[in-house]
Amino acid sequence: ATSILTEGGNPSLRHQVTLSSLNRHALATRKDVGTPKATCLARYFTEICPECEVEPLVSMFNEDSVESVLSGNPDFVIDAIDNLETKVQLLIECKNRDLEVLCVCGAGGKADPTRLKIADIAESTIDPLGRAVRYQLKNKHAFTGQIPALFSTETPRCNLLPFDSSSLGNPLDYQVIPNFRIRTIPVLGTTPAIFGMASAAHV
Repeated sequence: ATSILTEGGNPSLRHQVTLSSLNRHALATRKDVGTPKATCLARYFTEICPECEVEPLVSMFNEDSVESVLSGNPDFVIDAIDNLETKVQLLIECKNRDLEVLCVCGAGGKADPTRLKIADIAESTIDPLGRAVRYQLKNKHAFTGQIPALFSTETPRCNLLPFDSSSLGNPLDYQVIPNFRIRTIPVLGTTPAIFGMASAAHV
């Protein structure tokens, strides 16, 4: 989404490449493994559009980074976070600040590009991430408003990969980032790109 928005002439954008994420990363290569995604994208964007003002923020969104991430009254926020707690926190902050936001739901286990839909998150009944976000919004934050969401109406073709702690040891040793999810769901490389294109078109 950020690549398309940059090429479209948007003047200002804010946005850890891992080996496992290369199949779904539009811009990163093997040499970028270990580089923060924001840094990787900023380098690419300044090459294709030198006039674009890129502000790479290498940080997790949390209570300590709210102001640095959302300051300056951004025109639009694309929430493409896949960690539940962080995702919900960003959505709540955007709504509290009257910022336009699009909640991008899960691409994992999806493959049909014709099943994407943008509607209120209340309609994301098939999407597991969307369902979890709705539960958190309602039960943890007492939020009853509307949030536009991009989701697939396709039933996931697979579930979260299992984690066998008896053979793999301490699950926390496998966290890429502290307090971040450990189990993952297989992602077809083309699906996140399609989600990104739809997000950019919505913006």
